[in-house]
Amino acid sequence: SSMGFAVVPSISKTAYDQGANALGVMTPRFAIAAILITAIRLLFGKKEGWPSLKLAIAMFFIGAIGVTAVSLLYFIAIDQIDSSLAIVLWYAYPVLVLLIAWVFEKKRPSATIVIPLILTLTGIAISAGQVKGGNTTAIVLVVSSSMIFAVYITVLSKVTQKMGLLTGASILNAGTATGYIVVGLFSTSAFAPVFPTTEKVWMLIAGAAIVGTTLPFLCSLAALKRI
Repeated sequence: SSMGFAVVPSISKTAYDQGANALGVMTPRFAIAAILITAIRLLFGKKEGWPSLKLAIAMFFIGAIGVTAVSLLYFIAIDQIDSSLAIVLWYAYPVLVLLIAWVFEKKRPSATIVIPLILTLTGIAISAGQVKGGNTTAIVLVVSSSMIFAVYITVLSKVTQKMGLLTGASILNAGTATGYIVVGLFSTSAFAPVFPTTEKVWMLIAGAAIVGTTLPFLCSLAALKRI
């Protein structure tokens, strides 16, 4: 999942260099992924069945609000800050997930969890010197994205247990695509989506939808069912 998601920032930066913006890249990315995952679900996931309306709506809004907010804030930020610094800052989210689980679910962290988290925080601290030269707005956007993701992944881990893998992924991405379309429709002129104008970039976005969205989402949801 991480390997798949890792290709998207580079593709996005290439699209930005060609005049597109975050909304113009993310909207087609998730629209293509939603169509692809839904087609996979209809072809190969017929035995899964559909969840209750309540669960389906919950998963849809996790995508429409959670994934949309997390990804949009991050990909707006990397237009103003180096993506390698952004992802290091963004990886503060495991600490937030730990705190949420500790406070609300009474899951006290074990040593096998605390040690990797200390290493994570050490890596973030090493990068602190670079933050001074970064764009303050971009840094705030990245940290906000990380905080929202911590809540999103906590909620998603509960909901995804109650439905099939392909079903959950299709509803989640349909929600995300819808979220981006709604943001684009109601955004101001300064924030309106600017789509790519070259065939090369459109091909890269299609690749991001497959390799950097469809496969990673399926892998991450499959992992959440096992962790």
